[in-house]
Amino acid sequence: MISVDVDFDDASLRKILDGLSSRDRRAVLRRAISHEGRKFRTSEKRELAEITGLTKGRVAKALTAKTNSTALEFVLTARDSYTTMKEFKPTQTAAGVMASPWGKRQLFKSAFKVDRFGDVFVREGPKRGPIQLIFGPAIPVEMVRESNKTDDILFRFRDSVADRVLHEISFMIGS
Repeated sequence: MISVDVDFDDASLRKILDGLSSRDRRAVLRRAISHEGRKFRTSEKRELAEITGLTKGRVAKALTAKTNSTALEFVLTARDSYTTMKEFKPTQTAAGVMASPWGKRQLFKSAFKVDRFGDVFVREGPKRGPIQLIFGPAIPVEMVRESNKTDDILFRFRDSVADRVLHEISFMIGS
């Protein structure tokens, strides 16, 4: 979960907001945060799709966005589990299974694909015995990992909300 608090440091913007009625101010802030939040969600969806190797639609299903206008925050939550290799185009080879989790094609040695399920397994021991499912990335884990560009996206989000507030105010007063 990523939560972004919006704080306005610009004194002139605060003065303009204070000149509005509480109902209009709440409407302006809600619309601005919602608009920029949707843009943030789209950027994060694209970034996670690139990192995990999943489709943008698959990532979009895992993300939920919520705007809280009273607390002036936007919350982006990812609810999903670890993905299986069947979502990464696995192909059986003599050496194992080729699949592309995390956006790069790689070989899983001694793994095998069960066509009936589409999943990829590996044996736990030297005999036919128990087999184990091979998992790929999890969207919530990748979302908070420090190696992605979420921090850059967050800074752009904070900067663009103030501009959007001015746009919403001018729209409200009809300029």
